[in-house]
Amino acid sequence: MLAFHVDFDHPGHALVHLSGEVDHFNSWVISSLVEGAVLAGCSTVELDAHEVEFADSAIVSAIEGCAPALALSDCRVFIREPSRSVRRILELLDCQWLLDERGSRDVWRFDTRG
Repeated sequence: MLAFHVDFDHPGHALVHLSGEVDHFNSWVISSLVEGAVLAGCSTVELDAHEVEFADSAIVSAIEGCAPALALSDCRVFIREPSRSVRRILELLDCQWLLDERGSRDVWRFDTRG
């Protein structure tokens, strides 16, 4: 089960606290949270994953699924304090760039140029 809560601790910033398990059955929640923050005008979305006990590739797919919204905005998203499980899946998928707090803005623009 995935649990979350969102803090809008200062204007333009959303801190999404995730806990539990992230898999293909519930990863849509992460996409919805990120896209909602983009629509709310956030320029930064941090996904705090230190309490995520299990994560499969769905955590990356959920964020990559937001690429069109992120490419059209000035928003950056990154994972902070990844749990061991999250860090391992990011390493296996060569997605450590999601840990870069400077954001993934350039990656989204590159990926969505078609």
